[in-house]
Amino acid sequence: MTLGTSGIPLCHAFDSARNNMFIGDSRGNIAFFNLNRALASGDSQDTARNPDKILSRVHDKEHVTGITILVKSGVVLSVGNDGCMHQSRLDHGDLRKLIRIPIPNVTGLRHVWNVRQPNGDESAVIGGYYGNDFVVFDSILGYEFLRISTGGRQRRQDLFFGFANNSRKNSFLYGAAVVVGHKDGSNSINFHFSHQFNDDISDFGCIWQKQDINEFYSIGHSVHSERVNDACWVDCGQSTYLLTGSNDCLVKLSKFENDQFICVAELPPHESCVRGVCSSCHKDSSVSLLVTCGGKLSMEF
Repeated sequence: MTLGTSGIPLCHAFDSARNNMFIGDSRGNIAFFNLNRALASGDSQDTARNPDKILSRVHDKEHVTGITILVKSGVVLSVGNDGCMHQSRLDHGDLRKLIRIPIPNVTGLRHVWNVRQPNGDESAVIGGYYGNDFVVFDSILGYEFLRISTGGRQRRQDLFFGFANNSRKNSFLYGAAVVVGHKDGSNSINFHFSHQFNDDISDFGCIWQKQDINEFYSIGHSVHSERVNDACWVDCGQSTYLLTGSNDCLVKLSKFENDQFICVAELPPHESCVRGVCSSCHKDSSVSLLVTCGGKLSMEF
């Protein structure tokens, strides 16, 4: 196959169900190959195969670093050094651009995976840089799985992570290697890994360098739209509640019912992010005093 662009191939995704190949290059382009057409044409193996479609400058002129395919919808997701996730779709054999989604505060994206949740929905798990930290997170719910200080995206690194199919074990496994150059010309490799990395990993589904993911994962239930900074339990006699404060400036009181947290009350919000929450209750009373603290050092009782 001939890429048909001035860039260097950097990543690819293969749709085995439809025999489609997608390749991203170093100039922000995505090339689409329909392998069924190549087989039907009867071309020999020595014949150069040109792309059926090229999406030019999908990620401006930045590197396209990762591509994956949402199996149900057929949407093609790509990420790049421009800090954006791009969606495209095949329409009657023609690859078309859909939408470009900037990922806030990211200086460069390196990986994207399609992972199914227990309810069958597909989520895009993204790996990228927040400054010098490499972060792996769910792009839909914003849940952060992993954060590693690497020293910057210019350093060479490789990553493995997966989710356990056996609920008795820790549900998340990861390992990363980062090459560090020194002033004397020598290099060293820093390893980061979860505490059970050296144990038997046969129950884990590795999603490193894979595009079609069959493993499931569950990350709980969404209560806030941004990072939860503090939480505490509130004992009210017959019931126990969870008090949470978040960067979305909200304070919520939730109760665990039917295997999920249900918000039962939303306390007055703060002008800025909520930094801390706590509760106090006398042993002879069933009434609790709730205290919340905001980013501007304001407290509410």
